[in-house]
Amino acid sequence: MTKQAKQTLGSIIVIATIVLLLSMVVLAGEYGAWVWIVPPLLIAIIVGLSFRYSGFRSVVVAATTGALDAIGQWWTSSSRSNRSKERVHIPADIRRFVTERSNGVCEHPDCARKTRNHFHHVDEDPSRNIRTNIVYICPNHHDDAHRGLITREEQKRWARRRPKKREIREEGASSRT
Repeated sequence: MTKQAKQTLGSIIVIATIVLLLSMVVLAGEYGAWVWIVPPLLIAIIVGLSFRYSGFRSVVVAATTGALDAIGQWWTSSSRSNRSKERVHIPADIRRFVTERSNGVCEHPDCARKTRNHFHHVDEDPSRNIRTNIVYICPNHHDDAHRGLITREEQKRWARRRPKKREIREEGASSRT
C-alpha cells in the first residue's frame, strides 16, 4: 500500500471517527450515556479481529499509520505557515548586535537565563534578518512566542530596545564584586 493510499485511508478513518463522536453526542441526549460504550467496543472488535486475521491486521496498521501521517501533515502545515519561507543564516554582525543588546541573557523582562538561548524572528519570517526583527530568548519563552503567549508587540518592543553602554559596564562591574 502506498503512502498516499495510507494517508487517504487514515483521513477517512479520522473523519469517520469525528462523525461517530459527534453523532454520539447527539444520541447521548436522546438515548442516555450508555452510547459512550460504543468506541471502546469498536476498538476491542478491531483489536480482536487484527489478532485473529493477519490480513486485517495489516489493514489496521496501514490505516493507523496513515491516520497519524495525515494528522501530522495537517498539524505541521496549519500550525507553521512560515515553513514555505526559506531560512537564511543570520549574519554574524546581527547575531553579535542582538546578543550585546540583551547582555547575553533572555530578553524577556522576567527571565535571566544565559545558556542555550535562541534567536527568534519576531514576524516569524526566517528570511528577514534585521536587527529589529530578532530577539534573543530562552527556549521556554521561544515556545511561548510561537504559541502566541507573548505578543508580537511585546517582542517588537524588546527588539527596538537599545542598551546604554553604561548598563553593560555596570553589570560587568557588579559581577566582579
